[in-house]
Amino acid sequence: MTNLVPSAASTRSAAYTKPSAPPSKVFRTRALTVPGIGEGAPGRRSRARNASGLVVAAADGDDTTSGAHGLHLFATLLSAAEHAGAGPLRPRPDDVRRAIREGREVGAPAIPADVGCLARLAEWDMPQLGLLHVIARGERRFRILERRVQPDGLARASIQVFDDEIDEAIPERLSRCVRLLERVIEQHPGLVERPHRLDSCAWVSARLAELLPLPLDAKQALLELDDARARLERVNALVRAD
Repeated sequence: MTNLVPSAASTRSAAYTKPSAPPSKVFRTRALTVPGIGEGAPGRRSRARNASGLVVAAADGDDTTSGAHGLHLFATLLSAAEHAGAGPLRPRPDDVRRAIREGREVGAPAIPADVGCLARLAEWDMPQLGLLHVIARGERRFRILERRVQPDGLARASIQVFDDEIDEAIPERLSRCVRLLERVIEQHPGLVERPHRLDSCAWVSARLAELLPLPLDAKQALLELDDARARLERVNALVRAD
């Protein structure tokens, strides 16, 4: 007698050979963009000109129609170089150029340290168009009394310049620092400008704080010290520890 009931094996075989459903279309998200470049919020997908984007161009300092935000340093120096003669580069008020920024946000304005130093543009050179070499020299120290950030992202501050610190001769127990600086000057002629005041606590401590490969927070702590001898003692301790 013929068995008309299908076996379990044949049932499974028939199930496995059943064709699967065709794959659906790939789902792709749409970028929410707006045609053109407008005044948008930082960080959006649409290209926008705002106070926290990438600098793409420069505008005159009194231009209020191009959406410029903050100082365009290179363009300002380039404008000053066009009329500069021999000596330091000194930008005039009409040399100031503002930055046109475009794109996504790049972060909030930096928060500076409370103590810094004035910088003077001592030398400059333009070996080729678009390439400007500038040497800046630090001068007197100052303390920030009050700082503020303008709506265009430019950081400004009110400062108080430090009085000249009291200097004194270097004691014998700190002569290690003098010998170290002498070796640096000998091995790297021209690195340290003359005159070399190797008998001055203020000068030796400042040059070593400038030249030694110390962490930035250590350099900042040395800069903030008002006592030249105390700064040299701190440098001596750092040298001994290293």
